[in-house]
Amino acid sequence: MTASGDVTIAGGPGYRVRWRIENKSGPDAHVETVVFRSPHDQRQLLTLFSSVDVADDAPPTTDLDRLRDGIVVTAPGRESGDHKSV
Repeated sequence: MTASGDVTIAGGPGYRVRWRIENKSGPDAHVETVVFRSPHDQRQLLTLFSSVDVADDAPPTTDLDRLRDGIVVTAPGRESGDHKSV
C-alpha cells in the first residue's frame, strides 16, 4: 500500500486506499479505491475505482487526486458541466 486515509469527496468524508500493483503482462499501475456515502442517501455507499499506469508516458499519480477532487454533488440524475454527478 502506498497511501491510505481519510479524504474529502463530493464535499463529504470518504476513505481511500492506494497501492501499486505489479503486472506481469503489461505496465505496473497505481490503483486507488475510494469509498464514501452517497450525498443523496446516507444509507448507500459509493465506490470510486481509478488507476494510472507506471510508465514514462502515463499520467502522474496526482491525476488520481485531481479525479477525486473533481467529483461534485449535483441533483439526482443530473450532470453539471464537465463534472461527474454522484
